[in-house]
Amino acid sequence: MTILIVDDEIMALQGILDGVDWSQLRFDKILTANSYTQALNLFLNETVDVLLCDIEMPNGSGLELAEWVQRQKPETVKIFLTCHDEFEYARRAIDLECLAYVLKPATDEVLMEVLQKAMDKRELLLQQSQDQKYARAYIHKIGQACQEKEPKDAVEQAEAYINENLTSSLSVEEIANICYVNPDHLTRLFRKKHGMTVINYIISQRMELAKVLLREGNLSVYTVSAAVGYKDYPYFTRLFKKKFGVTPREYGESHRDR
Repeated sequence: MTILIVDDEIMALQGILDGVDWSQLRFDKILTANSYTQALNLFLNETVDVLLCDIEMPNGSGLELAEWVQRQKPETVKIFLTCHDEFEYARRAIDLECLAYVLKPATDEVLMEVLQKAMDKRELLLQQSQDQKYARAYIHKIGQACQEKEPKDAVEQAEAYINENLTSSLSVEEIANICYVNPDHLTRLFRKKHGMTVINYIISQRMELAKVLLREGNLSVYTVSAAVGYKDYPYFTRLFKKKFGVTPREYGESHRDR
């Protein structure tokens, strides 16, 4: 894990390097810069996991650097270390999703604590990224299996398309167009075959896939929710509990215990 410390005051920079007990942290590489330009160049050539940054710097501020990082390297955990206690700066830091806004002079203990939190957050983000890759690969595998079956009618075509695109935003109109049928007609066909509407079929398939991911993937509930097409985690939880009688977390924990 790599940290980049940015401060235009050399003494302040050295104070951080000397004061923090780096042996207690899990950073493999410690990079330093004393200007916006130097920091930007390092970002272009290194993978930076944690940014510890002052605000006032030559040739560009720490806020401008954080804005660039938020756009280009959103996986980087950002911390401000500054002598500015203005509300507007703190508010902007919140807007930029910074982990912490630490005022100078900060004790070594405070820096250690916030850096530990930054590492923990970065490791969580890395784990979530790996989980999402696993979930996408699993969904892709299901989609390939569906493609191997030659659809014979509009309902089978719709089923195959739905299973291949469970993470996407699906609409009855879109699916009907793919199958070259009227949306109302497709809904009637689904009711006849499955006893439910197209939308309810999509929800049902997503919940069944969520069960598999929770049971076999050792994934977090948040990751599973996103993997089956629900960015709204509470909504996903409500749908899952309505169908299976338990929350996704309860279901996952009960199967991990086994």
